[in-house]
Amino acid sequence: MNNHQYQPFSARGFGSWHTCSICGTSKHSGFYWLGGYKSKTEPPCIAWKIDPEWKAQAIPAPITEA
Repeated sequence: MNNHQYQPFSARGFGSWHTCSICGTSKHSGFYWLGGYKSKTEPPCIAWKIDPEWKAQAIPAPITEA
């Protein structure tokens, strides 16, 4: 299920990161970010859905957090 297809991105002032073109998961600063949550554990790659087990162990990440 972890068949992420990460694409590289970068923006001046924000650095660089990778985002999955299937599910939207992003990798940055040692965390995986998805749907307002972050975790050190990579979530399963499920298009348009957050795995409930991953969400339960992740912590909320406000959009203003970097």
